Amino acid sequence: MRSVPPPPRPDEISLGEAAVGHYRDEVKPNLDLEDAERELTRLLGEGVVQADPPPWASNPHGRPYFLVIADTFALPLIRDPRRGWLATACLVAGQIRPIDRAKRNAAAAQRKSSKRARRRTRLR
Repeated sequence: MRSVPPPPRPDEISLGEAAVGHYRDEVKPNLDLEDAERELTRLLGEGVVQADPPPWASNPHGRPYFLVIADTFALPLIRDPRRGWLATACLVAGQIRPIDRAKRNAAAAQRKSSKRARRRTRLR
């Protein structure tokens, strides 16, 4: 069994490019990346590190900790040998992940296609 390191303090967390990009894309699309990084860095001090993701977020990669900010954002954290604790993404409450959106849309398209096919066979 792997031991989990003690939780980091917010001042030990650095932001990965993906975390800044997700924050900008999902929360502040009018900001450039530098301003989004500055704003998210400021918010790090307001977050709480916890072992479990918030109820609205998933943990498919088994991240050991999350920095949760106002129960609105969750930053999954990994231990990076060069940078210390690294936020790898910015999950936003109420947002659907792109991969989940694609799955949902594919399932809906399949249902519509099946329904059209059933209608066509009834009309013949």
